[in-house]
Amino acid sequence: MKPIIIGETAAILADPHFRPGEQFGEIIRIEAFARFCQKNRIPIIICLGDWFDFPSLADYSSAKSLEGKTIRQDLDAGLLALKLMEKVWSDYNAKERRAGRSYNQYRPRKVLCKGNHDIRPKKEGERNPKTSGDYNERYVDQDFLDFGWEIYQFGQIFKWQGIRFSHYFESGSMGKACSITQASKNIGRSAVWGHTHKFEMLRRQVAKDDEKDIWVSAPAFMPTWRLRKDQDNGFLVLSDAEEGNFSLNHISYDYVMNNYLPQN
Repeated sequence: MKPIIIGETAAILADPHFRPGEQFGEIIRIEAFARFCQKNRIPIIICLGDWFDFPSLADYSSAKSLEGKTIRQDLDAGLLALKLMEKVWSDYNAKERRAGRSYNQYRPRKVLCKGNHDIRPKKEGERNPKTSGDYNERYVDQDFLDFGWEIYQFGQIFKWQGIRFSHYFESGSMGKACSITQASKNIGRSAVWGHTHKFEMLRRQVAKDDEKDIWVSAPAFMPTWRLRKDQDNGFLVLSDAEEGNFSLNHISYDYVMNNYLPQN
């Protein structure tokens, strides 16, 4: 693999969809991701949303399939994953301090662009005002804020190095997610989004100099068995980013699981 850190660099994590009942071997994927970022000294981590799955609030599920599922369990699953990730970094930093290398701490900038699954509690509270105290957006936000994350609400756009990031960009008045083929018409300049669970990229030459507009749909950070055959998994690393231009690495799910778990 070519060098990861070249110029301004970011790791892009999209659609992990943490949910209750995940096997330990499944949820520790977030530890592998965290260790990859630490060992490669990735300075900024951008999560494109759907950290939480919230199956208990799924509109499309039958009453039978929702039996026994609770929002508390959904929240705890996402919080466990968040704690596992942060613990990788805090343990590393503690080890470095004990070794007299406090200067070598790993403290990345962390940004969450919330997805449509992440706001399921908010939507449930709007549908059912009697339970609005139980289904409050602060339950999703607070744990991330406590760990120092910056939060962009669903639909808001985070901008970095001339690139726009969001869970997805709308394609028209109906509010549907923009596909990669619609990007040049609906999104404008360089952008990266999640939601589709597909890794796709489109480039367009800009008239001046060697600049390009680059649009990227990010893969989902989930095991293969949870995806359709036309979907992709893993995460992205953007490097040498400046004024909307960047180099792109797709880090496969199998690669990070085979090389960055604790035994490695």
